Amino acid sequence: MRSDRAVVAATIAVVIGVSVASGPLVGLSLTDEQSFAPGSGTANVTVETVPDTATLTQSNYGSGPYTLRLDPARIRVSTVSGQPTIAYELAVEGLNHSRTSVTFLDDGYEGRYDLAFSPSTIAPDRVDETRYDGMVRVYVYDERSDRLLVERNVTIEVKR
Repeated sequence: MRSDRAVVAATIAVVIGVSVASGPLVGLSLTDEQSFAPGSGTANVTVETVPDTATLTQSNYGSGPYTLRLDPARIRVSTVSGQPTIAYELAVEGLNHSRTSVTFLDDGYEGRYDLAFSPSTIAPDRVDETRYDGMVRVYVYDERSDRLLVERNVTIEVKR
């Protein structure tokens, strides 16, 4: 047998062997047993700081969409097991708009953590005020419950 045919035959044999071994007949797992399970486990979380202002800034020198930005909130985390989830939300009722950034905590993590807020865009024709009232919320989702940790009013300043 030529060497190129031997390589092809060996490759086919390996593919078939792995397929049979990991298939339903044999059931051998070839992947990491640890699965992604957001909201599982538990965590003790306290909120240290939450911003009291946010900004809506228009791009393209006053002709483009607005970008909604909020500074990070700082939390203190201890006794983490599993993969509890933290949600950081900003709701702007006057614009009928809300944005939530989600963070997954790792098993065993302890210490301070800054929750980042992912900016969102708003069409320019929806923004007609110089400021809006908003609500910032921080939630923790784990096996114990879904808990609201903080809820605070914020002022959203419009920058054109």
